[in-house]
Amino acid sequence: MSVTVDDGRGGTASQILDIDIQVLALAPSPPAFRLTAPDGWVGAIGGTGLIAGSAGYQNITLLAGTLSLDASFNRGGDILNFGGVASQYRAERQGSALRLVGGDGLSATIPVGTLANYLVFDDGARDLKFSGGAIRIGTQLVDTGAAPVSTPWAPTRMEPSANLRARAPSSKTR
Repeated sequence: MSVTVDDGRGGTASQILDIDIQVLALAPSPPAFRLTAPDGWVGAIGGTGLIAGSAGYQNITLLAGTLSLDASFNRGGDILNFGGVASQYRAERQGSALRLVGGDGLSATIPVGTLANYLVFDDGARDLKFSGGAIRIGTQLVDTGAAPVSTPWAPTRMEPSANLRARAPSSKTR
């Protein structure tokens, strides 16, 4: 690139500049915590951290923060509760995981397998699973571009052992 400066009185100066721009990758911040949730664990968690599950089910309410669930969650049968209605969240595929971002400050990364986990919102539950070669929330195909969760609430058959705190849609939000 060439730059020429004019002093306004007839004098100029020119300089050729060689600029090399490099993009530096920012290292992800390490998780502030690691929670190991045993079989049958029911609880709520928020912040920046990793949630490790077990072979049994968990019933977890995800609060604000950046939360990652470990690969044990792709076994299915877990209940993941979210505040607000489903359309307040944006979903995108990241490899074999779902990234769900809500306006309440939550960013959750959830591994997806062929057996369903259950995403429970104030307006009802939706299945989350890998089916037909794609990640799906109910009937909604989840792709690499973030899009609002738009699949409607539908009755879902949750495993009886995982049915502890699933919320039904309230008459106000249907």
